[in-house]
Amino acid sequence: MPGPRLGDVVSARTYLDAAGRFRDALDALGPYRGACGLCGHPDARHRQADAITGGLLAGDDIETVVAEYLEPALVVGAEVAATVAFRTLAMDHRLHALTRGRAADLDREVWAELAP
Repeated sequence: MPGPRLGDVVSARTYLDAAGRFRDALDALGPYRGACGLCGHPDARHRQADAITGGLLAGDDIETVVAEYLEPALVVGAEVAATVAFRTLAMDHRLHALTRGRAADLDREVWAELAP
């Protein structure tokens, strides 16, 4: 049986890099709270990141997104919102030519040390 194709290996590597940067960006949203109860993603904070990204993509101004989705204590809210949004978009499995299932496997790998 042949091994993984070169494209699959490169795609997985770039996705893992993007997932690691995304995980780092999520730390700005607060402490890790465990897996998402809705979809099973290893980090529930991804829902907040999705909301931030969705607001910005929908055309909401950055001040509105910051006021709606970030804690008031975050002094650099606009920078956090923009960073989270860009890193959320970079994690789209389609950009890395991965299936949703393969991306989910890689997500579990990135968040493995945080899981109970």
